[in-house]
Amino acid sequence: MSANGVKRDGWQGNLAEELWVHAQASEKEVCGACDINATTLREWRRRFGWDEQRAAAAKRFGGLYALVQNMAAAIGDELKKRPPSDTGAIGALREELNGLLQTAERIRKLNRDIDYKRMALRYSRELTAHLKAEDPEALKVLMPHLKAFTIEIARG
Repeated sequence: MSANGVKRDGWQGNLAEELWVHAQASEKEVCGACDINATTLREWRRRFGWDEQRAAAAKRFGGLYALVQNMAAAIGDELKKRPPSDTGAIGALREELNGLLQTAERIRKLNRDIDYKRMALRYSRELTAHLKAEDPEALKVLMPHLKAFTIEIARG
């Protein structure tokens, strides 16, 4: 079921939605991972409103990331105005800029990690449910590996 309540068929639509909306993957990446063509992806994007959902997801962290970038640009401008002899102020501004850039990288990494962890856990659960219904013997064999995989994802 998509976020707006419209049901899609099969794992391909679910995975495509996760990759397009939350992981912000490219069209080529989504089509390759889901074994669908670009026309199908575009149709799903239009029908289920994925582009709007993608924009909203990008804003959650993208707005914060843009704020940090703007602050870094302001510090860069301030650095350009300082005379080379003002080493104390230049050093302080450089430290502040370095901290902002590290924060920006953490925001970008956090956004990616949250999306991929959630997606990996979701599909691990779906695989478990599918095997339980379709091939319980295979589930018994794979269960220790699925548990280890889930624990590894949770640890990050």
